[in-house]
Amino acid sequence: MLLQGSSVGVWIGLWDEDPDTWTSGKKVSYTNWSPVSPRSFLNDDEWVSRFANEQLCMVLSNNHNFHLTGKWYFERCSESAYGFVCQKPQDVSKPPAHSCRHLPDNIEYRSHTYKVVSGNMSWYDAMHMCTENDSDLVSVTDAYHQAFLTVLVNRLAVPHWIGLYSQDSGINYQWSDGSDTVYTHWDAADDDEDIVNGECVYMDVNGGWRRADCETPLPGALCHVSPAGIKPFISYELVCPSTWVKFGQGCYNFEPVVEKLTFEESREHCRQKVNTSDVLTIESETENRFVLEQLWSSGFHHHTVWLGMYFNFDTDSLAWVDGSPMEYTNWPSKAPDTKLLTADTCVNTRVVDGLWYLSRCTERLGFICKTITNVGTEVEVAPINGVYHGVIAAAVLVAVLVFALLAGAMWFMYKRNASRFQRLPTLGSAYYRQTSSQATESDGNVLITDLEAHSGE
Repeated sequence: MLLQGSSVGVWIGLWDEDPDTWTSGKKVSYTNWSPVSPRSFLNDDEWVSRFANEQLCMVLSNNHNFHLTGKWYFERCSESAYGFVCQKPQDVSKPPAHSCRHLPDNIEYRSHTYKVVSGNMSWYDAMHMCTENDSDLVSVTDAYHQAFLTVLVNRLAVPHWIGLYSQDSGINYQWSDGSDTVYTHWDAADDDEDIVNGECVYMDVNGGWRRADCETPLPGALCHVSPAGIKPFISYELVCPSTWVKFGQGCYNFEPVVEKLTFEESREHCRQKVNTSDVLTIESETENRFVLEQLWSSGFHHHTVWLGMYFNFDTDSLAWVDGSPMEYTNWPSKAPDTKLLTADTCVNTRVVDGLWYLSRCTERLGFICKTITNVGTEVEVAPINGVYHGVIAAAVLVAVLVFALLAGAMWFMYKRNASRFQRLPTLGSAYYRQTSSQATESDGNVLITDLEAHSGE
């Protein structure tokens, strides 16, 4: 949990000479091997020919993809891209540095704020108590916050409700605040017995998620505080072509996943569908999760599809086809060395885990088309303060000036053609009736012609 936003990984005290013993001399009793390793960028022959004689040391992955976060893999000990973590024995004569006896009202971790509520409560009671504290039952969507909450609940030493629940007898689960459910951390000891309709989930003292009847009383619950302040909300009227799926500001077509085309053929296929579309680009973890959920729900777990990324020979770097900045990546460990790439280098992603791999652009793979649709209407709703008051005042001033100009123009036209207006019999007998209670009998009725006479004096 302490590594979020840090380097791609850290060295830990294990190497290939004795993989069963830590460098401290203790025997290895726990392992967390990665399903993939950095040698994914090279085939087995290339790996053996280049690095067979080099010593390998263990890296703990800090990849933000939850399939790899915290996993272990071997890397050349001479590699300099990693950080490290030091460990020393705890002094048992001193009290623990952290204690949960007196928790603050708000517990901060990265960009999240948590609250802990205590007392025997059902899942529904927990939701109500979180709401009373201006928060929601917690949702856990990545391994970093899971690790943080694991430490917190472990120190509290009792299980706590979280915001996960089911409405279909345990077939599907959802977060009460609507967060995505791609990341999970079920306890291995949890089983499918005694499943009840509307069952709810709690975090046990070991951090694992377990199911229970929603009316079961538990000692506490974890709440997540919504971000403070009201942010402007912008809604877009986005219309996607038929059979395309809308997400954010883009439209996605998943039909070509079953096609087998080269990288350039895939790009041309997308352009023929919609001239503004191209092969899929992924700009955030949220977008990556959306794409994976769509593919998983359609049963494409074992497919590999093109990403709209290629090696730009002119800039000597990997680039997106739409020119967008490379702010998000999802390599198995670290980004590939561009010195080893050629002009025929493209990138694909495996649907099973969403990881990115290099491949030749002439390979034949499936693909997804994506288009950024022009926004028809943009509506912004924001608090009326500061600059918004200024805008309203300016609008009122402009309206007053326009009205004054129109009134002046009408008065000028009237004075210029006064004789014509005087010949109108209907205007000669028109009058303005004074309604004030203070008006005298002599000025109760004022003829418009009299007003004209006085105004000319």
